[in-house]
Amino acid sequence: MNALNHAYVWFNVVTLLAAYGLALRLPRAMPGSIAALVMIFSLTAAKGLDDTIGMKPYDWYDINVSSSIDFWDLVTWMIYPPVGYLFVYLFHVCRIRGLSIPVFLLLSALIGTGFEWLATVCGVFHYKGWSLRYSFLMYLVVQAATLAFFVVLKRQYHRTKAMR
Repeated sequence: MNALNHAYVWFNVVTLLAAYGLALRLPRAMPGSIAALVMIFSLTAAKGLDDTIGMKPYDWYDINVSSSIDFWDLVTWMIYPPVGYLFVYLFHVCRIRGLSIPVFLLLSALIGTGFEWLATVCGVFHYKGWSLRYSFLMYLVVQAATLAFFVVLKRQYHRTKAMR
């Protein structure tokens, strides 16, 4: 069967184009070096989790069609950087602080879980012992780590800039 006949292919292509399209059209809100590091962190976190829990010895889910890596897996992984950037961008631009941070994390974890559910319906993920409940918890942890990473980067950037 032709790859273009699979829902996961269209889901990945549309998501990839929409995420990069939106990320590239937004006004610049942070230094390019911080944006790049957030994107690399997002890819590394997602790929690290996929390699840890999506492969042996755990093997709790497959991405796209099979357990083996193919071109569409790479497309799927390339979605994570702009989505991570958009997550941090929203946090930064909306100036989320204090008690709003846990609310932001809960809402973003719910949105991420909902998006993963849609990806699963389209055939991007095939669970073998995994559940969306686990995904919700993983989103909370990874997104909190992403925000912590961003805050440290921003603080270090301003500290370094002040020393010049």
